Amino acid sequence: MVFTAAGFAGSGAAFATRPNPFDIWAEGKYSSFRDAGFASNQDGHFAMLTAGADLVVNPNVLVGAMISFDSMSQLKTLASTQSSGQGWMAGPYATFRLADGVFLQTRAAWGKSINMVSPNLTYTDSYETQRWLLAATLSGRWTNGPWSIRPTAAITAMADEAKSYTDQFGAVIPEAHTRLGQAKLGPDIGYSYQLGNGVLIEPHASVQLIWDFATDASSPGLGQIGTSATTPAGVRGRAEFGLRSRTASGISLEASGSFDGIGAQDYLALTGAAKISIPLN
Repeated sequence: MVFTAAGFAGSGAAFATRPNPFDIWAEGKYSSFRDAGFASNQDGHFAMLTAGADLVVNPNVLVGAMISFDSMSQLKTLASTQSSGQGWMAGPYATFRLADGVFLQTRAAWGKSINMVSPNLTYTDSYETQRWLLAATLSGRWTNGPWSIRPTAAITAMADEAKSYTDQFGAVIPEAHTRLGQAKLGPDIGYSYQLGNGVLIEPHASVQLIWDFATDASSPGLGQIGTSATTPAGVRGRAEFGLRSRTASGISLEASGSFDGIGAQDYLALTGAAKISIPLN
């Protein structure tokens, strides 16, 4: 099971190729972003560590649970403000085989974060937020010789809510919120070949059309939400290139890099990810 920041994506291989029905996995991810829009000239980073375990209940159902820890920072140069935060989310997920090569994946999560903000880069205040996430992905996987194609369609809804608090000078800071609804559509194409030691290697590339159809923030710009940084409203493109591998013992490794912001004005996000899945047998 392989998850991403705004939902998750995987293949049905988990049902057929794992030597053990119980599986544990971990993922590390780092993303830097820069946005010259919103009259703020802002940049920052986002990092996340996720781990989980799942069980193949029967040939058509997989269930599991996951927990993630994240850290972010953001500097708005023109506005002279800086913010950072650390948080966590946890919850269940499940995958259902709908037909040969067609899978429905669902996920729900809830968590909290602790954040620091420095208005005008002078003093620093801290506050807590509560966050939730719901996601569903419909994916397919078909092969023709060494070639494989994995089309996906995903929808995600998530929110981050901060209650009102009093800063160190006695001023009341009103409650803040960030909400996002996002849809993704696109294929992933890979070419696999077997090495002499039993290791399977698969370079792959994907393109996605991304639509942020419901964005709502108490202040404009990029902000932390769920386990991701929010992005400008509208439609844009994203391209990813990576390498998947699997050993004869069932250990899976994956590394990828992506370019997000194709067709978007004044928005760019570069992401690198490394993932590992270790079966227990």
